Amino acid sequence: MAKRLLKHVEVAAAIQAAKVGIRERSEVTVDDIVAGLLAVATDKEDGTLSSRAAAWSHLA
Repeated sequence: MAKRLLKHVEVAAAIQAAKVGIRERSEVTVDDIVAGLLAVATDKEDGTLSSRAAAWSHLA
């Protein structure tokens, strides 16, 4: 049923509009996310090795 609904132009447009609305409300940009990951990846004083490795993995 979901596949069939996604084929309808109105449903697809409503989903796209909802995604845009969520993105605008969150006010988080890709630059914000990258800056946060970079801060964790390079924090040798407070960050754990696993948190730094995970951050580098997401940045790669």
